[in-house]
Amino acid sequence: MGKSISVSEKDEQIFNTFINKWVYDSQGIKKSFIRIQQALVANQGTLLHFHLRPGVSYSLRATVKQRLEGPRPYYAVVDVVDQADGEPWLSVCFYSDTVSDPRDLGNLIPNGLLDEDGYCFPA
Repeated sequence: MGKSISVSEKDEQIFNTFINKWVYDSQGIKKSFIRIQQALVANQGTLLHFHLRPGVSYSLRATVKQRLEGPRPYYAVVDVVDQADGEPWLSVCFYSDTVSDPRDLGNLIPNGLLDEDGYCFPA
């Protein structure tokens, strides 16, 4: 992950392996994913957790140390969503009460973010 601060060294190794194995990227999704990851770690105190669900999604979850044990351990989730018949796509999600969407660009996901409503934006 380069400059990032991971929750664990294991997460960083898993993330790096995932990035290094991702070779086909005609849509620039990998590059966008890495740019979002870098933007997250630019925030002082942000920790990253990488959660694998092969065949479904690969989630980069952003938190701050004080939140890890609370009811909302993450403030943002960035998913690389697998497509069975195509390239993956990105989704960036936040709790619905922490963002506004005046241009209606996101999708409301009822109970979709740790059993709370979230907004997910395609990236």
